[in-house]
Amino acid sequence: MNKGIGRKIKYFRIKSDMTQEELAKDIVSVSYLSKIERNAADANPQVVKQICERLGIKPERTQDNHIQKEVHQWFNQLLNGELIRAYESYQMIEAEIESIIDAGLYWLVELHTLYYFVLTDREELAERKYIFLQQDIDKFNEIEHYYWLKFSGLYFADRYEYYDAFQSLMRAEKMYPKEHFQDELEIHDLYFQIAKVSTNLYYTYHARVYINRALTFYKNTYRLRRCGESHLIVGITAKRMNEINEAIEHFRLAKKLSETIKDDHLLIDYHRAMGDVYRDMQLNDEAIEYYKRTYELTKHHYSERELQAIMGLCRSYAQKGDNDSAAYWCEVAQQLIQTGESFSQLLSYEVNSYYYILHGFDQGFESLMVNDVLPFLKEKQLHYTYAHYLKLTANYYYNERKYKVSADYYAAANELLDVVRVVDNY
Repeated sequence: MNKGIGRKIKYFRIKSDMTQEELAKDIVSVSYLSKIERNAADANPQVVKQICERLGIKPERTQDNHIQKEVHQWFNQLLNGELIRAYESYQMIEAEIESIIDAGLYWLVELHTLYYFVLTDREELAERKYIFLQQDIDKFNEIEHYYWLKFSGLYFADRYEYYDAFQSLMRAEKMYPKEHFQDELEIHDLYFQIAKVSTNLYYTYHARVYINRALTFYKNTYRLRRCGESHLIVGITAKRMNEINEAIEHFRLAKKLSETIKDDHLLIDYHRAMGDVYRDMQLNDEAIEYYKRTYELTKHHYSERELQAIMGLCRSYAQKGDNDSAAYWCEVAQQLIQTGESFSQLLSYEVNSYYYILHGFDQGFESLMVNDVLPFLKEKQLHYTYAHYLKLTANYYYNERKYKVSADYYAAANELLDVVRVVDNY
């Protein structure tokens, strides 16, 4: 009898939208069916045969010599970001699920399906898959548990839960099953993902260490797109360390690679990164030129990158003292958010906060901070950004002459910045 028959029966029962009571009726007790599904009973072959007949599946293992190759090909397509080919492979895999279960690949496929949903921005499906997988963690073997940690981390990162993502990815590194992989692509992808998440958390030391490992590998293996993305991260870490010349050098290398491989997203991110450099240096005219180039490349895309470009213009004009232009771009940003497209909550809060920065603070700002922005950032454990908005709120209370409240917010902000430094140096 098929050793994994319980998993197979449970999968096709759920797929057929049947309860255990409906499947067990006139065949076996519900409690016995439950044991069969959990592979906790030495199932009677005749009972299993009847159950499988009701489900329209075979009780014995089906032999398919190609399924291993096709499934691992899909895994590689996801790892390499080949989403068009991955979509085609996914259609095949859905149709071959019985063979996949029989080949012992069920959990690996389910875990990679979570990754696939994250990569393709299918948020609701990703959430349902995550909840489903979370219930069966105790059934995972070593490599399945590694992928659970890695893909959970990427799932968290996609939800802007960067702290949880960081913790999950770091645990994945600790239990990386090196003997299961024939090359170093997987471990360096993990290093790259850790660096990305660390950058979002302002863990500059971690970002620097892990992206340098990844970049060396990508250079040696001529993975040009990843090289470009890695140069951008190195540049961001250099900027935060006030190594401006180094930052600009890496950003320009990213631009050169974007032109070589004709990658518009990489080129857009280069222009925005250069805008950030010049804005931090208070060279606002230069920053505005780069943000305008970013905007021209993203205009009418209704994308996160378009909104980031608009906010770059808004911040630069405000810093320059041109409040009329800043207010114009802030209004453009608000109109873009109101289109109904999906933008990150964090960026939406930034747009709403900037409205008050430009037009004056009132109780609406206090309500936005206290009821929405600060609780959101606290929940997501985005400590650096949380500290920024705590200081902004402290400034508001100071101007309202609520000095004690203001001092408490300043103190909380400084404590959070200490947390960032401690974690990054751990």
